[in-house]
Amino acid sequence: MHDLPATILTHLEQEATALYKLTERLMTACEVTSTPQDETQPYSSIEPCEANR
Repeated sequence: MHDLPATILTHLEQEATALYKLTERLMTACEVTSTPQDETQPYSSIEPCEANR
């Protein structure tokens, strides 16, 4: 890997951490909202979450 300045590495690390936390929040939100309200369409509420991966 190329030698990147420490400031860039620090920034990338912060971005990666923020993205990871956001992904975790989205996954948790998907799990919470994907409980089927209508048994005839059990997966209808999961699709929006799956599309964003």
